[in-house]
Parts: sequence; C-alpha cells; structure tokens
Amino acid sequence: MALGLSACGPAGAVPSPSASPSEAPVFGSDDDAVAAAVATYERYLVVNAEINADQGADAERILEVTTNRYGTQLLADYRDMRQAGVHITGAAVLRSSHLVEIDGDRNVIVLGMCVDVGPTRYINEDGVDVTPEGKDLASLEVTFNVTDNSRVLLNGSEQWSGEALC
Repeated sequence: MALGLSACGPAGAVPSPSASPSEAPVFGSDDDAVAAAVATYERYLVVNAEINADQGADAERILEVTTNRYGTQLLADYRDMRQAGVHITGAAVLRSSHLVEIDGDRNVIVLGMCVDVGPTRYINEDGVDVTPEGKDLASLEVTFNVTDNSRVLLNGSEQWSGEALC
C-alpha cells in the first residue's frame, strides 16, 4: 500500500529553521515556491512508482525527494509491504494542487492535492489483484520543507480533512 501508506501517512509538522534577517527567501514568490513543491511531488510519484515496480528493492531512493523523517516512515511502509507479500503496479498521477499555507520565508509549503490512484493496483504474492475498493481520487494535504541548500523535500502527507479537492 505504498501509495496508500506513503501518501497518507501523518504529516507531523516539523519546524524548520527560519532564515536569518540577512538572508532572502529562497523563492522570489509564492508561485515559485508552489511550482518547486509541485515538481518535487511529481518526482516523488515517479520514484515511488519505480520502487513499487521493483517490489520495494532499493527503497532508499525515496530519500532523494523526502526529508529523512518522512523518508524513514516510507521505508517502513515499503518493508511492511514486502513482508506482506504485496506490491503495487502502475503509477499515481497528480491531477491538481493549490496552496494551503506557506510560511513567511517560504521554507514550509503546504499544498492541497488531488491525486489519481486509479492506475495503481495492489498485487499479492500469488499474482492476485487485491486492490481495495474505493475512490480512484485521493484528496491530500502535503507538506514540503525547503532545505538550507534550497532543495524542496516532501515532509508528509495526510488525508485532506476539508471539502473534497477532487
């Protein structure tokens, strides 16, 4: 349930150090920060699909696009799936996103996202499709942190609690 588990784990906001008064924000505008966060999430979807296609092998690749804290949670999810004998085929697709919150220095970005998980299938060790019944679209609240070296990393994802985004 790599997408289910990995895309819906607790966000657990982690405060990030703010820039000192002499430092300018990494991004010149909120739009630039949102665009960088969306690009990170799209890259995450690709890496997640690759890990799933490899049935969880070399899952540490996820750390390229996540904070260490969130990546550690995802690594546990991949390990649990391998132990359960389940893997995921296909790739989720980002359908839309909008800004929910951004801090003054643009170091923490929170987006509402609509992700199409319909193309993904859960396959057990006998090759049987055990995909849970339900919606193909997931409404998520996704948090990103900007690192000291200006990288935008996925820091958490949870089910959207407001009115459906999709």
